[in-house]
Amino acid sequence: MANLSSSSVFWSRLEALHGRLVKEEWCDVLFLESGSESNFDKPSAVVSHLFGVQVPVVLALAKNHLLVVVRPGDRSKVDEVSKKTAEQDHEITVDIETSSKLDSEDVRAKVREVTKGKKVGYFKSQQKNVKAWGILSADDDDDQRDSRDVTQSVGLVLSEKDEAAVTNTKHAAAVSVKVLRKGVLRSIENALDQDQSVTHEELAQRAEEMCEGAKKKFPEIPEDATIESCFFPIIQSGGDYDVRPSAVSTSKRLRDDVVLASLGARYDSYCASVSRTYFVDPIPKVKYAYTALLDARQACLEKMVAGQPLKAAYDAVLEVLKSRRVGGETLDKFVPKNVGFGLGIDFREAALVLNAKNQRVFSTGMTFALNVALHDVPLFVSDKEKAKGTVKKLDKFSLIVGDTVKVNTTTLPPEVLTAKAPVDWGKVSYFINEAEEVLAAPDDDQDDDDDHQEKEEEEGPGH
Repeated sequence: MANLSSSSVFWSRLEALHGRLVKEEWCDVLFLESGSESNFDKPSAVVSHLFGVQVPVVLALAKNHLLVVVRPGDRSKVDEVSKKTAEQDHEITVDIETSSKLDSEDVRAKVREVTKGKKVGYFKSQQKNVKAWGILSADDDDDQRDSRDVTQSVGLVLSEKDEAAVTNTKHAAAVSVKVLRKGVLRSIENALDQDQSVTHEELAQRAEEMCEGAKKKFPEIPEDATIESCFFPIIQSGGDYDVRPSAVSTSKRLRDDVVLASLGARYDSYCASVSRTYFVDPIPKVKYAYTALLDARQACLEKMVAGQPLKAAYDAVLEVLKSRRVGGETLDKFVPKNVGFGLGIDFREAALVLNAKNQRVFSTGMTFALNVALHDVPLFVSDKEKAKGTVKKLDKFSLIVGDTVKVNTTTLPPEVLTAKAPVDWGKVSYFINEAEEVLAAPDDDQDDDDDHQEKEEEEGPGH
């Protein structure tokens, strides 16, 4: 486990945040009020980023001065990391004070003293709180020169991961893959092989429990690590698909056709996610679309290098799929409005969405949830003439391949942190309605194989 609760990490991150605040002149004072430990909003993310823990605090960062107010019982959690050692020489003065009631008039007075007459930076989600504290007047808005929403600016600072953050993201990715392969996939295989009646929601619940109990399931995980799900797992099949990260697992029964599985783990505050599509008795059109999707994913990864605009990743997906046709239509017509987003302490960084318009650039150390997908590709009767199982009942299908990806330098390709979840066609496709074939799990010993897909001809089935 990377030690986030250390003095060196705290001071390095504080100085980086302070330096951007001063250099880029976001504001004179950054103010936030974090909530309970269960909140994963931007203010709480800043607290976790700095102190390595999630506790309710009131924080005001001004030039060369940080004021932190915590409850008495939480002081020890933030006090130790902020202490200067003899060899450290920092310009920023840190004052940590305690109050049993963080919104008391005494605390508000301290904050008003720090912010008085200064341009205040705040988080959009807390604008009402800021006004209630008397820091902004009731009629202040985002256009006032004495206040500013700095949500995206702070998010961009947090998006550039240091070594400790990258290490925990890698751990989160490893847990995600373990839960997918040893939990979700095996449950799906058993259900189909034994003709069990199990719902998407039940499978998702099992994955959730496995993720929450990962330390007991996987003894190699340190006992002091904190692990939980980033979101409730998403299992889908039977033709009713939603490739958005906000999708939900329904109470419908798992079907033996095209199965989508998505989940994510949070390891000591940092998130990772993985999505895979599994195929049961697939037909040629589905295989063709999946092969094209993998080619588009590879083109996308090649654009995820420092200095490239985020939109280049999305454009690369469209460029590949514009040349692949199914049923008279090119596959780019079925690509969602984005192919992923930045992630870290926040599961979704709104400023770093991989879409057609985002001109922000990739930076070394950024991590992304890359989700390359096709949604509701139609299937016609002619496509299903030789179909077996419930595939022949599908009118449409969707595909998704999602990974946690770390951006490297301008000269190095990105690192796929969830690469141990195979994407090769031979490892994600099953045949259970053929007398000579049986359902078999992918070979666990082949985790480290490089991804490889055979190219199909440019003109796909059903054209």
